[in-house]
Amino acid sequence: MLDDLGGDTRNVLRTFARVRATLSTGRIKSRTAATDWALARLPPEHRPILEHARQLCLRCSYSEERRRDRCRSWGGRAARPGAGRRTR
Repeated sequence: MLDDLGGDTRNVLRTFARVRATLSTGRIKSRTAATDWALARLPPEHRPILEHARQLCLRCSYSEERRRDRCRSWGGRAARPGAGRRTR
């Protein structure tokens, strides 16, 4: 997973949150639910990077993420449900 950190940072961070949530709760959560779970428990100084990864997943597709200026334009506004999500 660390090998993917440079190319898919947002999902690697969210997967780490998922692993931690699963180990702590004994329940498998979605990456989105696990990210929310982790954000509620992280010390404030560690929240920004995971929150940024969360917002990228909610707002930007992978192609848009590569165009960083467009992704930064979300400016903290509420996310549209399902926007930028990939299905597998």
